Amino acid sequence: MPIGVLQLLPDQPSCIAGYKCKVFVVGGCANLQAQLKGTIAQAGPAKGVSPRGMVVFFKGGEGAGWWNSGDGVGGTFLSDLRRRDRFVTVQVQWSSAWYAASLHEDAGQAHAACRPATVVRWIHDNLYVPLKITHGLGECGFCITGNSGGSSAVAYALSHYGLEGLLDAVVSTSGPVMSSIDKGCLPDYPEYNFTEWSIPEMDRPFGYLDENNDPGPCIRQDRTEIPRWQEESIVASARDLSYPTVRVEVIIGGLDSTPAPYQAGDYRDALQLDPSNHFTWTLVPDMHHTIQGSPSGLNALEVALLGSL
Repeated sequence: MPIGVLQLLPDQPSCIAGYKCKVFVVGGCANLQAQLKGTIAQAGPAKGVSPRGMVVFFKGGEGAGWWNSGDGVGGTFLSDLRRRDRFVTVQVQWSSAWYAASLHEDAGQAHAACRPATVVRWIHDNLYVPLKITHGLGECGFCITGNSGGSSAVAYALSHYGLEGLLDAVVSTSGPVMSSIDKGCLPDYPEYNFTEWSIPEMDRPFGYLDENNDPGPCIRQDRTEIPRWQEESIVASARDLSYPTVRVEVIIGGLDSTPAPYQAGDYRDALQLDPSNHFTWTLVPDMHHTIQGSPSGLNALEVALLGSL
C-alpha cells in the first residue's frame, strides 16, 4: 500500500528534556481525508560519540503521548540505550489517535497505519541516512518498536507498507494487538476479545466516533463486518509476511491479562509458516501489559535491539 506525505511545520513544540523536537503533519493516505499532526523527538549519544544505530519508539493506546516522557525505569532504559549502547532514540507522539478516521469514513486500521509508516519512512530518509551508519545484517541499524497499539503500527509497516528494505529489526511488545480484529470483536473468541476501553477504539478506524449515540460494529458484535475486519487485520490481509532480511521479534508479558498474547500468537503463527523469516518470541514471566514499567521486559527489549542475524 502507498505511504502518504509528511510535511514539517514551523510550530515550536514542548519537548522531552534532552531531546530535539519537530512538528509534522501527515496526509495523502488512502481512504483518509484528514491530515494528522504529530511530533518527532530525537536524542543521541554524548557529543563526539559515533552512534551505532537508531531506534524509533511508538507508544501504546492512541499513540498520543511519548513512549516515555519522564525518568523512571523507562527513562533510564532510553538513557542507557544512548549512553551505553550508542543508539539514537526517536519517539513519535500523535496529536490524537493515529488509527482514527473522520466521522463515518470507512478507512480501517490497515489504511490508518499509513500514518506511522509514512513517519518511519521520513525518519529513515531524513534522520537516519545522514548518519552514514555501517552495520551487519539484522543489526540496528535502523529499527522500530512499539508497545500495545504501537506494536500494531510497527507490524503494519512490514505487512502492508513494504518497508522491510529500510528496516533491520521490528520489535512488537505486548502485541501486535490488531492481528485478528474479527476475533477481538466477536464473542466466539473470548481470549482474543478487546478490552472495555479498546472495543470502541476498534470502531474509530471505521468512522464511528460516538460509542453512546452511534455505536460501531465492534460494540454491536456485528458479524456482517467480518470481511471488513479481516481486510484491515495485520494477518488476514497482509500484503507480505516474508521478511528474510529483517529480524522480527515479539515480547509478551506472562502477567498480561489483555488479549495481546493471543492476538500476537496469530502473528507469530503466520510468520513461522515462512522458514525464511527470522522470528523470535520472548515471554517475560513477570511483565504486565506495559513494558515501560518492567525492568525484565526492558532487558528483553535491549537484548532484541542489540541482536543480529
